[in-house]
Amino acid sequence: MSHPFCVGGKYCNNDGEYEVIKLADPQMVIRYAGGHEITADIAVQEKAWNRIQDERRQKSDVKDDHKTPQAGYDRDARGSDFRGLLEADFKKGVADTSWRRRSSLGGLLAQLMSKAADRLFESYAIYRRAELHVAQPVHYREPPTNKEVGVTGAKTEKARKRKAKFLFQLDSEGATFGFYIERNRGPMDETWHWPGFVDALRSEAELQRKVQVAMQQWHLHWDVCVWADKPLIAQVDLVQDGLRWEWENRNKPEIITWSEFVDKLKATEPNEWCDLYLCAHMAKSEAVNKSTTIAALATNVYDALLPLYNASCQS
Repeated sequence: MSHPFCVGGKYCNNDGEYEVIKLADPQMVIRYAGGHEITADIAVQEKAWNRIQDERRQKSDVKDDHKTPQAGYDRDARGSDFRGLLEADFKKGVADTSWRRRSSLGGLLAQLMSKAADRLFESYAIYRRAELHVAQPVHYREPPTNKEVGVTGAKTEKARKRKAKFLFQLDSEGATFGFYIERNRGPMDETWHWPGFVDALRSEAELQRKVQVAMQQWHLHWDVCVWADKPLIAQVDLVQDGLRWEWENRNKPEIITWSEFVDKLKATEPNEWCDLYLCAHMAKSEAVNKSTTIAALATNVYDALLPLYNASCQS
């Protein structure tokens, strides 16, 4: 398993700084500054470490992607450098890659989505991750305060966790693109999109119908990732009688309604963080062979899920 930890290394999570004492994949022994030792799940600690690193970021290779565009910025030129994804782009990290930039695939996705939705969308590369988001700036960044004319990268990082967005992500196996929203591990105020998202998905039959059409047309499924003591991961597919909810490594899937889907989202480890995705998945070879047309394909998926994004943002 690839992870950032090494014995003797110092890291931190929500409970404070700790030192890695022992690695025994999939677990490790960590010692907090006060001397307390626990056995922890490596995957959970990696997630926590990545989040904290994001929040601490002040400068990064994507700093310019969080600035307010200056005078002379040509939005129509976004994506002009994109020539397709390369084999070397498909990995966990982003070293020696450029596809997330606004001059490459990131910008092209934002440009195409702006035209499809007839409103401004921008792309946002995620620090040190092979991932970018496409969203309306007004629904993604912290609003300027007082006499501020722009928004810092740190504020954008803080804001994006609360907001619905479209996702494009690569790993060693392939590409993932679609809708992404997050649930806090604690209370959520009016700045969080999650409460409005679940309420709309439960109560609006027309929204359910549009999501079903998108799932069927573009072969989408939900991935539910809950970060408790150990990651809980479920896949939810569209079936003839409704939705099929199936936990990873469990034998019995459940056939549920949309209302029951929302109930399960609310009831599953309600005090833990949840990442929820509704995405298409494409193998690496196919994604490479698509060349520049992968941008139009991803935009078609985003556009099909625009009603879900709109409902979330209007909360």
